[in-house]
Parts: sequence; C-alpha cells; structure tokens
Amino acid sequence: MTCVEPLHFDDLDGIIEPMPWMQQSRVATALVESKSGSYAVAGGGNKNDLLQSITLTWLNDTPVVQLVWGEVRRGGCRVSLQARSRGFLTVREGVQLGVTAPTLTAADEVSKFGTGMDVGQGGFLATDTGLAISDVRDNSRRHRLLPGSTGRWEVAVGQSITVRVEVRFQSEAWQSALITGGSEGTNSNYVSGDTAVDLFAVPKF
Repeated sequence: MTCVEPLHFDDLDGIIEPMPWMQQSRVATALVESKSGSYAVAGGGNKNDLLQSITLTWLNDTPVVQLVWGEVRRGGCRVSLQARSRGFLTVREGVQLGVTAPTLTAADEVSKFGTGMDVGQGGFLATDTGLAISDVRDNSRRHRLLPGSTGRWEVAVGQSITVRVEVRFQSEAWQSALITGGSEGTNSNYVSGDTAVDLFAVPKF
C-alpha cells in the first residue's frame, strides 16, 4: 500500500502522479484579432485611438496558493506615415488581484513602435510638405507581462487575478497642411497584429 499526500499527489492503481495544480501550467488565455486602419494624411489633429483590448480573469479554484505570471504575444506590425506626422502603436498593461480590471493610463505603457520624419519639404519657399513616406515594420514577438516588474503574483485559494492589455495608435505630431503637389501616392496607416495574453501558474511551496 502506498501512502501519499492527496492534496499534492494522485495514487491511481499504484501509479503516483502529481495533481494538475502541483505542476506549472497555462491557466488562462485570450486573443484578439489583428486590426488595421488609415487616416487622412493631413489635418485632423493628434490621434489617441484604442485599437485592441484584452481583459482576462483567472480564479484560483485549486486547493493551494498559486504563483502567477504572464506573457503577451504580438503579431507582426506596421506603421506607414506621410511626413511630417509621427505616430506609434503603444502597448499598455496592468495587473490587479480581484475581478476588477485595472484602469490603464500613459504611465502603464510598456512598449512603443512607430515612425515619423520631419522631411519632405516642398513649395516655393520650402516651407510646405512634399511627398515623403516613412514605413517601419516589426516581426511577431512575445514578452513577459509587465516586463518592468519582478517576481510573480501570489493568488490565494479562491482569489482571482485580472489582467488588462491595450494597444493604441497615438501620435505626437500630425501633418496639418495639404501636401504640395497633391496627396496622390501618400498614406498614413497602420497594421497591429494579433494580440494574446497567456497566464501561467505554479504552486507556492
């Protein structure tokens, strides 16, 4: 006869195996599809548009305390802007114990990807803007949830943890005057790839 701790191990037909909650495992996942869009190349003012948002909650329904951490996965991205606009795809992240999603602000920004240039002068006095496109692309990648934090979040039995991730298109300058020679061939657009969040847990010993 084999004696095991039933909270930690399973003894089925003499085969001892750890319980599912006693192993590292992915406990929750969520994904939003890619998003693309475009703007008028001139006018309209600065942008601050929410493109993608994920709120993911996991309840620790295991009989032991769990240590939780996460990963954020991003598909390929692209930002293409007519000078003299400067814009970015920004990612904000937050984590909070409980079922209430954290409110994200600019202080929660963890990454920024984009482009822009102050060239392409046109007109008789070279004070206008001519055709000039800045284009930048990024491969798919992943990073640790809240990369600036250390350690893992301790989630008690019966407690929940909630994660929120937002992707925004923001600009710090936007071309205001019409393009010299017309806007044919110009563009100001973006592609923000699929965004996913995975939560993992290991038991606290």
